Amino acid sequence: MLIVSIAGRTLLDMTLSHVSGPATIARWAQLSSVIDLISAVACAGLSPGVTVMVARASQPPEQNTILQTAVMLGAACSALTLIGMIGLAEFQNLDDRIQVLHDPLLRWTVLAVGLFAATPILAMQAWQSQGHSARSCWLTLAMSTLSVMAATLSPQFVKTSGIAIGVLAPLMVLLGALMISIPLTAWYFRDAWQTANTAMRPFKPLLTFLPAGLSIGLLSPLSLIAARELLGRALGWEAAASVQAIWRSADWVAAFVSGMLSLVFLPRMSRAISGSAPAHALWREIGAAVRWLWIPAAVILGAMIWAGPQWLVGLFGLSVVPGPRVFATFLAGEWLRMGSWILLYGLFATGSQRVIAVGELCSLPLFAGLLWLVWLLRANLSLQDAAWAYLGAYVVYLIFNVWAIRRALYNRLYEPTP
Repeated sequence: MLIVSIAGRTLLDMTLSHVSGPATIARWAQLSSVIDLISAVACAGLSPGVTVMVARASQPPEQNTILQTAVMLGAACSALTLIGMIGLAEFQNLDDRIQVLHDPLLRWTVLAVGLFAATPILAMQAWQSQGHSARSCWLTLAMSTLSVMAATLSPQFVKTSGIAIGVLAPLMVLLGALMISIPLTAWYFRDAWQTANTAMRPFKPLLTFLPAGLSIGLLSPLSLIAARELLGRALGWEAAASVQAIWRSADWVAAFVSGMLSLVFLPRMSRAISGSAPAHALWREIGAAVRWLWIPAAVILGAMIWAGPQWLVGLFGLSVVPGPRVFATFLAGEWLRMGSWILLYGLFATGSQRVIAVGELCSLPLFAGLLWLVWLLRANLSLQDAAWAYLGAYVVYLIFNVWAIRRALYNRLYEPTP
């Protein structure tokens, strides 16, 4: 499933680049961040909650109830975020601040996709915890295939639709996403009224995961939108596309690490913290994640740095080639980011939701803030400035998460092992 998802995203970026130019990669990433902004409150908060609660539930009916409740709660959270975004757009000229939202058709389609985007994520998290990994793989394959097909076929509809290819290609990809997410959401809502009383049981436990979701779900996509917008305005969208291509090149490693942490290690960490000698058990799981995920990630990213950034040109059709130093600095930041994730999932397992919410300020929001500060002080930006800001933010984030996990386990660390 992880390989299919990563390959699908990379192939989609390649297709969009060759169909409508390399700058489309950065613009599509902006649209994706808007979708994340709407749905990620549910995804970032409820998704770990679903994994933890389903892993601890023993009966399939109880597991299914947790998923159905999470889907309904996720739709409600996404709807509230969507209403807030529409209000913000009215009073703060959001469409002018985010250039990719200028087209009304594209704007409203993005908002619709964001409303239903959480359902597939929540469903796959629950399926993995239940042992139904084949369902997750097939759904991921269907979504990736439909997206790439929509981007590939978009040039054939330019003349008949009268829409520019730079708008039509992402629009068709978005419509393909709606074709899957709307029926899936309707499926879990089909008997919502009949099961309302049962669904209330996991409602309150799931709500405890929302503070982290509010922080991660809102701040991360907003920070990425602000950072890309600043890079696009200061250096041009071709340069912003180069940064996005670096991130996408690291996605093969980052998405695998994130997926393994979410689907494998988070359930194990959740069981470890609820058993005997929880502090020792959780440290063992964190150590295992470092050995099996973080150290191999260093080897792969090191090989990518040694190979240099030139292969990104052929893969994404870039017109601005990042320098080797820029490439290496960004990938070093990605490696520290992955190490921070290991500790982050440990914090999710301990239920440290408020600490997670505070710590999120030290990641992408700090990156966007450093980027803005450099631009303010120097009145210009470079790709190397962006790379140093990215690395610096994740140095701080890793240090914060080390402190947070030690604090969360301090009272349990010296419990005698039975």
